[in-house]
Amino acid sequence: MVVWAKHLSWFWRAVIVVGVLLLGSGAFLGVQYATALSFGEASPADGAYVPTSDVVVAVSLPDHTPDLDQVEFLVDATPVPAESIDRTRESVSTKVTLRDGRHWARVTVISNNLFSRKIVRSWEFTVDTVKPSVEVVSPNPADAISKPASELRLAFREPVDASFAIDGVDTPLTVDGTTATAALAVKEGAHRLAVVATDRAGNATTKEWDAYADYTAPTLGLVFWPGDPWKTPSARIVVEARDNQMEGILLQATVDGAEAKVKAGAITVPGQQRFSFASGSLTEGTHAVEVKVTDRGGHVTKLSQTVLVDSTEQLGERDMGAGARGRDVTALQTILKRKGLLKGESTGVFDEQTTAAVLQYKQSRKLGDTPVLDKATASSLLGALKIDISERKIYFYDEGKLVKTYGVAVGQPRYPTPTGHYRIISKAYNPTWSPPPSPWADGLEPVPPGPDNPLGTRWMGLSAPHVGIHGTPNDSSIGTAASHGCIRMHIPEVEQLFELVYIGTPVDIVP
Repeated sequence: MVVWAKHLSWFWRAVIVVGVLLLGSGAFLGVQYATALSFGEASPADGAYVPTSDVVVAVSLPDHTPDLDQVEFLVDATPVPAESIDRTRESVSTKVTLRDGRHWARVTVISNNLFSRKIVRSWEFTVDTVKPSVEVVSPNPADAISKPASELRLAFREPVDASFAIDGVDTPLTVDGTTATAALAVKEGAHRLAVVATDRAGNATTKEWDAYADYTAPTLGLVFWPGDPWKTPSARIVVEARDNQMEGILLQATVDGAEAKVKAGAITVPGQQRFSFASGSLTEGTHAVEVKVTDRGGHVTKLSQTVLVDSTEQLGERDMGAGARGRDVTALQTILKRKGLLKGESTGVFDEQTTAAVLQYKQSRKLGDTPVLDKATASSLLGALKIDISERKIYFYDEGKLVKTYGVAVGQPRYPTPTGHYRIISKAYNPTWSPPPSPWADGLEPVPPGPDNPLGTRWMGLSAPHVGIHGTPNDSSIGTAASHGCIRMHIPEVEQLFELVYIGTPVDIVP
């Protein structure tokens, strides 16, 4: 009985020892478990956007033992030096300077705790220090709002939150990532628009601009137009523009496609303004005049006019082109027909056939390649006369070449033939002589056509007053100074010359 009792005593002692050991181990494990390390929140948070390049990268680490635990800190795969790691019992952190863009951080902690021998925390964030861009897609800030139901369209470089205001009043704005739209329901007149865009990092951009709403198109009317046809080669045209928003009105004018300088008059009546412009010197013929007025809303109104310039009937006095009409055109067509360049009857209108004939003539004589009858071409076509008073001769030139020479009589010393540059301005078959306003003709009566007519059978009047080239029944006077200023010719010769020259043919009279 005693032996059994002894064995039982040792058994319980062993049990007690094992129990004590188990209790101690359990307590140790409980403490280890209770004090195991684990990460808390990271900063910047995973996926966050940071508006500064100087960033504090940190992670919460409660019960961290700075003196015992080993810490490895990586930013963008680059180890952070130990001296740059700030370690406390609550966290591990470092301060770094980062460029804009995506970055990642990783913290590794090795401790003596059975349950947290090695723990790792990785996360990413984005540095964004640039304010978002705001682009007004439409309507262009430089343009007016031209329609009552217009839509504002915006574009951003990155996704944003945005707000919109008209004249300081918040207005609904629909934002879809990098674009946004809003209704522009505003009255005509000036307005102030503003957009505030904020990106994911908190950077904000404010864009403000002035906008002008104009929904009504202007009107145009002629105030002064010099008639049809124009009897002068140039004129000043006056038009009037009307609009309910005259501020910023723009008027432009062109003549044959060339811009004319427009002069704006004062606004004396609300809603209307007069403008004027000069046509410039125009050739004989038709021309296109266009006036265009544009208001701030971009509305355009045009006024187009076709003008016929018919300021002279004398061929060669002014340049001439398509659409011209009159005796000067008839003379041109007669010349072209004689040269075999034009067929049919003379119409007196500078038509397509006449245009083609003029162009053919100019190109063949190397006078240019435009279908305008300029003065050089007209001079070539018209020929020329030279009267030499001292020689008592008249010379006829065709296209610069001397063709005919005739003897003439010139003015008496008391009534000399005038010298200078003139033109033939009239021609007459079998003319009637009328007394000129000169003392020598006082009391004389007109002489009808016939053998006693002092003008013979042909008269070519010059631009020199009361002076002309004509025939004479007094053949013996040819070669002398016998006339009262006119140039006399033998009748057969004057009839021949009559057919060679035209109204407009230049005449040079030299001493």
